[in-house]
Amino acid sequence: MRGAPEPLRRVLSLSLVAWALAGCGPARAPASAPATQPEAAPERSPFAGWWVAVTRAAGADPTKGPEGYRLTSTELVAILPPNPVERRAVHCEQRSPASWACATGKMPFSLRATGRELVIDAPDGLVRARPATDEEARAFEELVAATPELSAACAKAKECYLAACPIRGIAECAFEGETDGTSLRQCEGTRAGVILHLQELGQPAPPACQ
Repeated sequence: MRGAPEPLRRVLSLSLVAWALAGCGPARAPASAPATQPEAAPERSPFAGWWVAVTRAAGADPTKGPEGYRLTSTELVAILPPNPVERRAVHCEQRSPASWACATGKMPFSLRATGRELVIDAPDGLVRARPATDEEARAFEELVAATPELSAACAKAKECYLAACPIRGIAECAFEGETDGTSLRQCEGTRAGVILHLQELGQPAPPACQ
């Protein structure tokens, strides 16, 4: 395949049941409902919000802007200038109140929060990060808003790949062999590679690739 290379929330619900008390003889006054305690606010994740790298990842260009990270329960968003926004599907398991063991695709990494610092420890290096300022967070959000959702991008790449297989002369069309669907860059790169190959063949890209 010719293509571009690889470059937590609880929802609590309380159900209250009203009981009607019936008895013989004179009517009884309704029993007072027991006092309920106010629902506690969900605990804030130590990794919530945007973080800016203090020690930068390999390949990031410090002259192109700050390097940012945001983690949710299912996704890691990374901004590594000058590259586009990367979105990766993640799975994390809590090891202590402030540390997590995570993986994205086949790559394991760990997260640790030490006071006002976030440490991302991955096989290709360690990144230390501080909380982003409000201005930095707004800039990061603008960049993310201009990129597709990971699931949508990978679904589009698969649709394009499968539609183009007959045009490209590929008999055994297996999209899963191109990407595991956990990386925005991989999925967008796969679709771009299909379009490039079609151009080389002098063939127009099918509508599914647009």
